[in-house]
Amino acid sequence: MKMNHIKMLLLPKRRTTYLRRWFSALPSMMEESPRRPRLEELRKQLAKEDEQQRQEATNLSMVQQHQSTMDTTTTTRDDKHNQYNMLIDRFQRHHSYLRISLSERCNLRCQYCMPPEGVPLQPSSSLLTRSEIQTLTQLFHQHGVNKVRLTGGEPLLRKDVVDIVHDIRSVGIHHVGMTTNAMTLSRHLDSLVDAGLTR
Repeated sequence: MKMNHIKMLLLPKRRTTYLRRWFSALPSMMEESPRRPRLEELRKQLAKEDEQQRQEATNLSMVQQHQSTMDTTTTTRDDKHNQYNMLIDRFQRHHSYLRISLSERCNLRCQYCMPPEGVPLQPSSSLLTRSEIQTLTQLFHQHGVNKVRLTGGEPLLRKDVVDIVHDIRSVGIHHVGMTTNAMTLSRHLDSLVDAGLTR
């Protein structure tokens, strides 16, 4: 407020008129006041700080929620690791797929597989028996395996192949497949499907 304004306020006769004019001019004086830009600046700064605090609180909540999820996931992963540690490789991959070779023998002589002079074969006594295959499959199933593929040689050359498929399904394996040249598949297909062959 200017000094001449203060002096005029002290004069009794002009006091009422001046006060009325002064208050009516107060809004425009505030608009022209050099302090107003500073007030607006402070107001904006306070609003910005409030927004930053809200954002920081939101981010903190998200971090805490993410950490809680990670802790739960880590616990679950550790539980699975303890249960399936036998089948986890050095890249932390869990293997749920088992291949079992039933025989070295084959009823074909493909050039990429069998040379003209042949290959030495293991005696039948060295191959896994039906009960051994069932025991091993059950052990692997307890450690997370749910898929088994029977291979060879030619697996259909095993006379007990249908019983082997049935035994594998009986321990809880969901998928049992077979790699075959299909030369004699038509003789065994219905029995294999009934025993539980899936692919």
